[in-house]
Amino acid sequence: MKSTFPDVIPQPITRHRNRQDPAGVDLETDVVHGLEDENIINHERLVINIDECEAKDSAPKTISRESVFIKYMIDTHLDESWHKYLTELVTAEFFPPNPFPRLTTIFRQNAMRMDLCFERDSVITENILNTNIKLDDKENFIYNIPGIDAYGTPCALQVLDTGIYMNLSQIVSMMTQQNYIQRKGPYRVGICLALSGPSILYGKMQPYLNEVELHEHCYIMGPPGCQGEAVQLFAMIVQNYLVDLIQKNMIPVSGIYFGESQNRWTWEDILTLRAGFISEFCTICNRKEPIFMKAFVLMDQWRYVPVRKYFLLHFMTDDEIEGELFFPDNPVAFYQSIFLSRDRAAFHYQNGGPKQGVNPMTGPNVKNSVNHLDYMMAAAKSRSDWITVHRALLLKSLIQQNDTHIGESWKMLHSVAAQVEYIIAIIDAIQDLVQLIIEYKEFLTKYESSPNTAASQRTRATPPQSRAQTGQKTADSHKARKANTLLPNFQSPIDEGVFGQMCMVFHRRLVEICKGRITLASTALAEFVKAKLKTSIEEDPYLNNFYFAYEDQTLFRLEEVKHMMRMVQDCLSSDVHLISDKAQSVVDNLETNMDEGRPSSVASYILNDPYMKIKHPRAQMTAILE
Repeated sequence: MKSTFPDVIPQPITRHRNRQDPAGVDLETDVVHGLEDENIINHERLVINIDECEAKDSAPKTISRESVFIKYMIDTHLDESWHKYLTELVTAEFFPPNPFPRLTTIFRQNAMRMDLCFERDSVITENILNTNIKLDDKENFIYNIPGIDAYGTPCALQVLDTGIYMNLSQIVSMMTQQNYIQRKGPYRVGICLALSGPSILYGKMQPYLNEVELHEHCYIMGPPGCQGEAVQLFAMIVQNYLVDLIQKNMIPVSGIYFGESQNRWTWEDILTLRAGFISEFCTICNRKEPIFMKAFVLMDQWRYVPVRKYFLLHFMTDDEIEGELFFPDNPVAFYQSIFLSRDRAAFHYQNGGPKQGVNPMTGPNVKNSVNHLDYMMAAAKSRSDWITVHRALLLKSLIQQNDTHIGESWKMLHSVAAQVEYIIAIIDAIQDLVQLIIEYKEFLTKYESSPNTAASQRTRATPPQSRAQTGQKTADSHKARKANTLLPNFQSPIDEGVFGQMCMVFHRRLVEICKGRITLASTALAEFVKAKLKTSIEEDPYLNNFYFAYEDQTLFRLEEVKHMMRMVQDCLSSDVHLISDKAQSVVDNLETNMDEGRPSSVASYILNDPYMKIKHPRAQMTAILE
């Protein structure tokens, strides 16, 4: 009977990979996820021993258990929440048809308070902000933290974790252009690379690193009216840099993304379609749309972190002080940029900083940046992207030099909603890496194919559709051979062992978050997600390891899971936002203030700004360009 109807039916291994290590590799999955706060992580593991509490309780034994429960309800403010809920129902104008969703919302908010509100905002602010920031360049308003190569505005340096910054600065140095065209005819070129965006928050303020954002400002000085030639020179500089980075084959390069639609050119397209790349680059650059590349660097010995590097062109002439920008203007980016050298930071301030040329932390510069942040928050609010709203509120407080929203933003970035955002970022990275591995294998397959075979197939193929397919294969084969001349002895720069470990760690953390009590999700969510991913998983026949299959189906399944987790993130971040009183009041009044605010052109305090009469410091082009 047991042999006919066993308790456990062993599932056959349906996917076997042609691995380089037939015996498998024992992957260690005990890893660290960023700089998580132990107090918050341990909340999931804490329990109350009722028997032990009964033994210590002073109440009579007949009611000792009830006494323990009552004390627990008082400590968790359950009585206050219940009273508040009933009061709202009684005093409301209409009684809701179903009052229980409102009660569930209150309990969800209280769960977030118990998870995050264990320290006062003043204590959090004191532990986060750097107090040893020094003014390093008085003329250009450049600040520095003694002991490290970090130069920028005080609002960017105040939240910088000096210990973590050393690892980030190595990535910045790795992605810096060393050899580029510095002078070509009447044109002179200078490049300043900065760490920017939410990356500067990684550490004490934000425990998870989702991606590294870099801004490469390229300054080209040339004759007036020669913007077209400058754009072509800029395209050549970027193309040479990308080709050199791909040929070194040290890190995986996904490609370059053009425009608002993020049209991707693969690494193979960059190598082979030189003229087409220059044409597309110049077209998008003249439209002043964003252009960025994406690559991956290995961090913490178990995960590939995406690096998003924007290419930003400033065209300057001797006749004009302010240059022309060939990218979407973002006045907030200046306050988030950190440079590795004082000269680069000063050069960027002189040529790409505030237009008024005065202290960026005063007067109309602050007002312009705050207005831009308000529009960013309004757009994020319409998408229910509350994590982005709180990042904008944090930057707004730092620019205005107050600590109003620092504590609440810290709670949002340490909440379970931020953990879900971190998981979504890992899903994005895994999708890109799977796509890259597929492209690497197709590239090697196309190169190994013989052109004579393709020609004979073209001769035998009589239908037009077959001729078209064969011609496409032949073109792909020639394209692969052309790329292979630039990539001799090509091998995939992705370590499959590390990638397999990354997949296992991601899967385990995803299931933990779905099962977590603070996630407040359905108990079936974890099993549903596991069932979704099971169809795209390869199992190791020797060890208890699994990997994602290099197939298009894997990309589709990961996309499904990503959309589900985004909904979970929106719900959780909304709960955290609803317990942030200061942020809630600002966001609720945001649209009214934007509509009723006076235009900046008639702001009265601008006339009384003592820095308005200070001349814009002349750009010192020699130190950077020559």
